[in-house]
Amino acid sequence: DIKNDGKMTFKIIVEIEPEFEVKNYKGLKIHKKEINVTEQEIDRYKNEILEKNAKFEIDEFDIVKEDSFVLIDYVEKIDGVEYTGGQGKGIFVSIKNSGFIEGFAAGLVGMKTGEIRDLKLKFPEDYKIKDLASKDVIFTVTIKKIKKKILPDLTDEFVQKLGMKDVKDFQEKIRQNIKIEKENKEQKEIEEQIVNQLIEKNDISIPKTMLKNEIERIKEKRKKCYEMYGCKDFDFSDMAEKFERDAKKNIKAYYILNAILKKESFLRATQEDFEKKLEKDITENKDKFKEIKDYYEKNKDRIMLSIEQDKLFNFLIDNAKK
Repeated sequence: DIKNDGKMTFKIIVEIEPEFEVKNYKGLKIHKKEINVTEQEIDRYKNEILEKNAKFEIDEFDIVKEDSFVLIDYVEKIDGVEYTGGQGKGIFVSIKNSGFIEGFAAGLVGMKTGEIRDLKLKFPEDYKIKDLASKDVIFTVTIKKIKKKILPDLTDEFVQKLGMKDVKDFQEKIRQNIKIEKENKEQKEIEEQIVNQLIEKNDISIPKTMLKNEIERIKEKRKKCYEMYGCKDFDFSDMAEKFERDAKKNIKAYYILNAILKKESFLRATQEDFEKKLEKDITENKDKFKEIKDYYEKNKDRIMLSIEQDKLFNFLIDNAKK
């Protein structure tokens, strides 16, 4: 406002960070699961590795079966007319998991190399390209090659190419990997339990601008994730409540965990912690000494933050109800 004497007054609204005394962070209730690795899990993991190392050979029977892999050309027509984007040349297709609309892969079974077949199909109602949803379509498909998948035999020679001594060592490494994966998953679930309880026990207010910015950050992250998978036509309107809920949780967790760190200052990451972690990683990966050292030098702040977070959650777990 401008007064009669020419002086101006301003009204400035400034949002401040929440001020609160963190409490009730000791004695949290944590539910831990017993971690076991089953033989079925080892077999599944082993088969995945064999699948990744499979070879494809021409099928001498020269007929498409339900487990075949085929190289095809195709043209799509709607009302007898080809349309832009409705063609494919040299496309490698698994009959079991083709990625095409329902009826496409099944329609190829029984075909031979060089054969041409028209498949009369219908795009689903929820098809990703809205202009094609629910429309009748004819796929004219040409079989170029029919192949079968050949899995490698599980031998000492095969696993040695993967860096293991023998099949026994290979299976033990699989067991260890599955155990580590389960332990990491269990740790994340425990951390989630801790965060939820801390938020419940520490009521803090969130500045509106901060909430708005965090919602936009979450939305942008989700958008990039969708785009990475080639999806550009998406609508977030029905996810607004979830975005706001997640944003509130992220902000509250950030302030509460930092408040605990201030109160329990011995949990702060030190140079000694950094060097111990570096030494551990180098010891476990001696053949990647230079890469690890360079990574640590370039990402010191991020690694220090990770160390601090680990120390904090270990402290909260150690002080939880047993």
